[in-house]
Amino acid sequence: MKNLFSIEGRATRKEYWGITILSFVGGMLIYFLIMVMIVKVFGLTGKNLNPFKVLMLPLFLLKLALNIRRLHDIGFSGWHLLIGFIPFLGPIILFVMMGFIPGEKGKNKYGENPRNKEEKEEKLTPPPIESIKNE
Repeated sequence: MKNLFSIEGRATRKEYWGITILSFVGGMLIYFLIMVMIVKVFGLTGKNLNPFKVLMLPLFLLKLALNIRRLHDIGFSGWHLLIGFIPFLGPIILFVMMGFIPGEKGKNKYGENPRNKEEKEEKLTPPPIESIKNE
């Protein structure tokens, strides 16, 4: 989660699903709030969505970087996102690739396995002070 907007490295399925769900819920919330503001405050009928577009740009960049890192985790280049432009099947293929295919074990050409990093961090945490006192 340290490199949210970076396209370097790899992303686990857990990170992919977490950010995907949060960005969907967050995006819907932002959209709803802006629509209410446009209709109630300005009396418009939703024709002017420029504030929505500006607020959604960081969310788009976040998802783009995440998708590239997720493809790196399964051993593919970020250019494989272009598969999504294939009518009908492209988005389904990408969804399955990024959401369900496990990442490559060990290091690949895009970096260390992020799951190994999580395991190393867990091993580096010191034991609770109480367990040391009891010895």
